[in-house]
Amino acid sequence: MILKKQNLFSQTLATTACFLFLILAFSQSAAAQTMEKIGEFTSVNTAKISGNGTAIGGQYGDNVFKYTTDGGLVDVGILDPGGYPEAYFGAISTDGSTIIGESYDGSSYVAFKHTDAGGIVSLGTLGGSSSDADAVSSDGSVIVGFAQNSSSYLRAFKYTQLGGMVDLGTLGGDKSRAWAVSAD
Repeated sequence: MILKKQNLFSQTLATTACFLFLILAFSQSAAAQTMEKIGEFTSVNTAKISGNGTAIGGQYGDNVFKYTTDGGLVDVGILDPGGYPEAYFGAISTDGSTIIGESYDGSSYVAFKHTDAGGIVSLGTLGGSSSDADAVSSDGSVIVGFAQNSSSYLRAFKYTQLGGMVDLGTLGGDKSRAWAVSAD
């Protein structure tokens, strides 16, 4: 019983710390450090700071957000505005330019990327009905994850603007998944 109470306390403390961290963003100047309130959240599930410290990306409820000091707090949107309003955060690029994840597109959940210039864009599938983006390169130019192929197997993919979504194959089985990508 004591172990359960300590575990619950640790989980509550970690959730509270994450929540408070997301409410406050740090900015540095030559003279001083300041804390700035970035928004109101009722539920924060996941959040990550870009490697260069210029952006925060994360999940609150069924929405994905991006925060920068220049752009403020932005809901990245969903792929099917007329449908079920749901998106899930995957990662943010090191330079803060690209957020990835999955969103409902009217028929299933598919991988997306979001940039300030292009907004939210579907990455498609490998001929099946669903996909999910798991990792993004430092500059946002390469995205990896998994997608369903036409045989309904989940396969690792690599996505680039020029090449689109490409099946990375397997190591002998029917399924694969890409969890990480190099910085360059």
